[in-house]
Amino acid sequence: QIAADNVTLDMGGHTITYNVTDNQVSGTSYDYLVKSAMGVKCTSTRTGMKILNGKLIQGEGYNSGSATGYGYSLIHVENNGTSGEIAGITGDYIGQSVTGIRLRTGFEVHHNVIKDRGTQIENRHQGNDAMKYGSTAYNNLVKRCRQRGLTKFSDSAYHNEIYGDSWYTNSLLLSASSNTNIYGNHIFGGGYMVVGLVTNGSDYNHDYIVSKYVKNVNVYDNFVHMQLARPFDDRSAEYGPKSGGHPGRGMWGMDNVEWYNNILVSYAKDGGETRGLWLETQPDCYDNIWHDNIVKTIFQDDAAQDKGFCVSVGGRRFDGQPIYKFEDNVFIGNHILVTLGESY
Repeated sequence: QIAADNVTLDMGGHTITYNVTDNQVSGTSYDYLVKSAMGVKCTSTRTGMKILNGKLIQGEGYNSGSATGYGYSLIHVENNGTSGEIAGITGDYIGQSVTGIRLRTGFEVHHNVIKDRGTQIENRHQGNDAMKYGSTAYNNLVKRCRQRGLTKFSDSAYHNEIYGDSWYTNSLLLSASSNTNIYGNHIFGGGYMVVGLVTNGSDYNHDYIVSKYVKNVNVYDNFVHMQLARPFDDRSAEYGPKSGGHPGRGMWGMDNVEWYNNILVSYAKDGGETRGLWLETQPDCYDNIWHDNIVKTIFQDDAAQDKGFCVSVGGRRFDGQPIYKFEDNVFIGNHILVTLGESY
């Protein structure tokens, strides 16, 4: 545990294996925070922290995190105001609902390799990210994640490579927060319901609360590739057997979001379904533009699902003002290129 300012933990290429024996915690998120085994954690507000150059591995205890993804993490930083750097870490974990690296806003996260070997999540809305929060993420490799990859970095995420093997609904591989730049990333996915690049707000109930919209995001020079195959009947039961993938997505409130020079590619066969770019409108969503992108959606056999589009825009039009603009894009497909007014 790190309990002082300006601490550098340089592992020098050594390995820390934690959770070697079964020691399952229960109770609140706080109980998981203070009682569960972790690789490295900080439960107080500290600045200047550095965790560098080593391996962190969840051992054969294989214990489970809480429904909110607390507990048994490779690295866990609890308090806002804590800052530092995470670099050169190779991480491996498997427990149910475990988040790999959970940080706070003031962290630079780079040149790490993370592999999530698990399949189970108690709450797919909250538990399980490979890396969560921080300010900047770059040159990281997520070799596999079961649910989410890089989530909500406050400044930028660039030159990362992410592989998603979705077991649940809305496996969001790279999610933007407001006032960020997302560029130069390579993202690959398949499985139950995987989503590549995401500029989603959080107005999930359509209450039209503008403060919950994602704002001022630039998404550019990214490459996303997805392969969807037969519907899985051994993963989530939420929507029945499914194999769905969506390289780009924007929902639940966006304002001043720009996507450009991205390549979004998806293939589907054996009953898989895909939307190359999946959008939904809400009121007070303006100044959103997609330009100079390539979106390619190909069905490889005759088993295409109804929800198979190059670009899908759902939601409702409110006051006649342009909500989304599309300029100088290339849409390629062998099914439906653009559909408007699709129901969620």
